[in-house]
Amino acid sequence: MTNPFDPQNDHPGAGEQPQSMPPQGQQPQQPQQPAQPAYPQQPAQPAYSQQPAQPVYPQQPTQPGYNQQPNPGAQQPGFGQQPNYGQAPQFGAQQPGYGAPAARTFGTFDAMESLSFGARMFGRDVVQWLIAGAIPAVVMIVAFIFGMVGITAMSDSATRGYSGGYYTYEEPSSAGVIFGGVGLGVFMLGMVVASALMIIYSLGVYRVSALVFNGQSFTWKDVYNLKGTGKLFGVIFLTALAVNVGMMLCILPGMVLAFLLVFAPAFAVLEPGRSLGDAFSRSLTLAKENVGPTLILVLLSAVIMWIASMIIIGSVLLAPVFAFAYGHAIRRAQNIPVPTV
Repeated sequence: MTNPFDPQNDHPGAGEQPQSMPPQGQQPQQPQQPAQPAYPQQPAQPAYSQQPAQPVYPQQPTQPGYNQQPNPGAQQPGFGQQPNYGQAPQFGAQQPGYGAPAARTFGTFDAMESLSFGARMFGRDVVQWLIAGAIPAVVMIVAFIFGMVGITAMSDSATRGYSGGYYTYEEPSSAGVIFGGVGLGVFMLGMVVASALMIIYSLGVYRVSALVFNGQSFTWKDVYNLKGTGKLFGVIFLTALAVNVGMMLCILPGMVLAFLLVFAPAFAVLEPGRSLGDAFSRSLTLAKENVGPTLILVLLSAVIMWIASMIIIGSVLLAPVFAFAYGHAIRRAQNIPVPTV
């Protein structure tokens, strides 16, 4: 029978009376309680694995030795890997190369051999050197003569005497003043000219010595040729200035500078392609590397010049000897052949 309340019969049995009822006075049977659904057992806790062992790091690789450059083709360490550094040097261990003697720039030379060479080279062209050296010497002698005449003329024209307890003094005559003034004027002018000639002569001595070392000949006129002497003049001027200033500072600094820069003029002419500063630095290096021979050469040169200075032109005439001696020392230290005498 169709349920009027459920025409679609979506809920069958709805609205129907139960077919049988329990008898009167009899308790209806209680429906059995549905069994409690068995809940699934609590899943066992997963057994945690043991603490993983710490990874074993590789041993610290050895450091490369000092001064070893890494191989540019070597494989770079992977990410997380320590680069291949090496062991640090032990404290107190000697560093490689430490204490090793520095390489020398120059060889050595014999001071006596150099001075002997200078004397022989001077004697080989003694006539040319005498003529060249006589020019400033003659000018200097003439200047001294005029100076003495001027002083004598002025002093002879004035008289002094003692009379009546008083000193008497007469004014010099006009002629004495004129002659005396002319004489002193010539003296001062002559000394200026002689000084200029001495400077030119000093430059020419070194310049000509370089010509001789290069196998060329010369005459006395070449000594007064100023061609190519600009750098040499700068070296001589700065050397003289430094030595004189050093002499004013308790003398010792000047002596040290004279010792260290003694080869600078010769370097300036023997190595024309180098700068002015190179002449000083190479002289300093040569002197430091040959302290003994340089000291002997400087001391003997000073003694000879002191003896020669007792004669007016003595120091002038001997200047070529020392120019050749210093040039010889440089060439020997450089192992370069020198002219035979």
